[in-house]
Amino acid sequence: MAYNQYRKRRGDTSPTKTMLQAIWAEGGRVPDMSRMERKKGGHFFRVFAALFVFFGLLATISWLGVFLTKGRVQSGGVILTIDVPQNINNFDEATIAIRYQNHESSPLAATTIDLRYPQEIQITEVDPKADNESNTRWSLGSLGSGDEGVITLKGKILGTIGKKLNLQAILAYRPSNFNSDFQTVKTAEFAIRDSPIALSSTAPEEIISGELVSLEAEIENTGEETLNDILLAFDIPESLAVNSSEPKLDNENSITFKTLKAREKKKIKISGAFEPEAEGTYTITARAIKIIGEREVILKESPSVITVKRNNFIARLFVNERAEDQQVKPGDTLQVRVDVSNQTGSDAEGIKLSILSNSQLINWSRVATDPKGKTSDDGITWDPKSFTKLTKIKHGETASLSFPLPLLSSGVSGDPLIRLTVVAAVSKIGGRAVEDETRSQEIRLRVASDLKVSSSARYWADKKTAMGSGPLPPEVGKETSYRVIWRLSNTLHELENVKASALLPSNVRFAGKKSLTSGTLAFDPSSRAVTWLLDRAPADAKLMEAQFDVILIPGETDRGKISLLLGETEVQARDVSLGTDIATRGGSLTTNLDGDPVAEGKGVVK
Repeated sequence: MAYNQYRKRRGDTSPTKTMLQAIWAEGGRVPDMSRMERKKGGHFFRVFAALFVFFGLLATISWLGVFLTKGRVQSGGVILTIDVPQNINNFDEATIAIRYQNHESSPLAATTIDLRYPQEIQITEVDPKADNESNTRWSLGSLGSGDEGVITLKGKILGTIGKKLNLQAILAYRPSNFNSDFQTVKTAEFAIRDSPIALSSTAPEEIISGELVSLEAEIENTGEETLNDILLAFDIPESLAVNSSEPKLDNENSITFKTLKAREKKKIKISGAFEPEAEGTYTITARAIKIIGEREVILKESPSVITVKRNNFIARLFVNERAEDQQVKPGDTLQVRVDVSNQTGSDAEGIKLSILSNSQLINWSRVATDPKGKTSDDGITWDPKSFTKLTKIKHGETASLSFPLPLLSSGVSGDPLIRLTVVAAVSKIGGRAVEDETRSQEIRLRVASDLKVSSSARYWADKKTAMGSGPLPPEVGKETSYRVIWRLSNTLHELENVKASALLPSNVRFAGKKSLTSGTLAFDPSSRAVTWLLDRAPADAKLMEAQFDVILIPGETDRGKISLLLGETEVQARDVSLGTDIATRGGSLTTNLDGDPVAEGKGVVK
């Protein structure tokens, strides 16, 4: 106050001067600054800014919570459960219940349930009806607060015993007070306990290699319903050759029972022998299987363990100098050799040797051997009287026997597999009487289809009907036409992708197709190949035929010669039964017209 009065009296308003004056007025002391009063303006704006920041943070947290919880399980009262059977067997009908409840205070919109279940469950009944044919989705619409419901499914169970099956249900919904989707997920698990199939198998615990071994298995339907198409398969080591079975197994060592009635039993007996070199522990497993599409379901399995000791009296079999499986054709002649080796440490005496096979492609009575053995319907047997080397085989020695084995060429049907094996029985070893019988490895000969091709050229169909035209014999510079006839026959297996082809010489022109029983016929000018294609040739198609005409224009260099009309015919096909390719050939055709009823021999060009 003194400072202001002093300022007024002096009339000086300069800031510097007034400050100095104030100091002088206080006797040279600085004024007390702590007593200066603050201006109260701007308080409202500070409060507004603080509230703005607070509510902004609150809104940010709310929106962040929405995004973080979108698509996740809400912790509220939307409940989903799955009821599944705890103990279930194959072929049983299972009931599955999916229950849902809305315990929220607000209704739910766009509610759906998606179900994921394994292929081992074959759904037979659904309530309520699903949105799709696969019975995996239900649209429930709106669910009010307190609403609940259940989806019930029934289905047959069919899967491998002990396998755990998982079901998952997903309940998706949108609460009425949110603009976001939520999910509740529930998973249930149960296992297949057993099957209404009882399976047992028996085998000797210990045998000698080459010794005949017998295996038995029994399958039973212990249930109350008939089961259809149950496959019984045997997992057999490669070193064990199956010689026979009752009932008969297929080439995969399995058999299918079309029906197994309630409480019905089926027995299977298998006979075979381990190859001479086999030694150690082997497992043979019988499996009861149900095939559904491409899926194999193991209903029950039963393993048997056999210990094999090596035999020192060994028989070995060779076909075409090979001791392994091969592919052959009807009409082939096979070279067979049998070796019997004694590694027992003592002399072996009184040996009987047999080569056996019951294939219809072998007529044992017509097989010539030296020395001559005793023939039967399924093989030939030699004893010391017919083959003196069998009287005694000393330790370390081998007795051998070989002979040609012709196969029948036609009129055969049935199993496309020839099984050959050798049995050697010895009566004494080291002077001691024994009953020892050993078998060789089994050689399996897969018989390919008896596809045959014949090709012929004709001028005359018969003595009155001409198929060709032009001069006969042919003349230089003039056209003579001939009819070419291809014939295919196939009676053993079905064939596919059949192709017959041959090349035309440069002086022969393709004149067009005349007749065709099946397939397509075409000529390629660039390669000069005539080709006949057939998608398939069934086993009962005894004759397939294609006819086409060719025109010969002999040149001067052909004069005085028999001209070529068509090169060798080559035929290729795939044997459906064996899954292998086969091929055959037909001879070339000339103007000599072999077999023509009128023009045969009239082929020399003039």
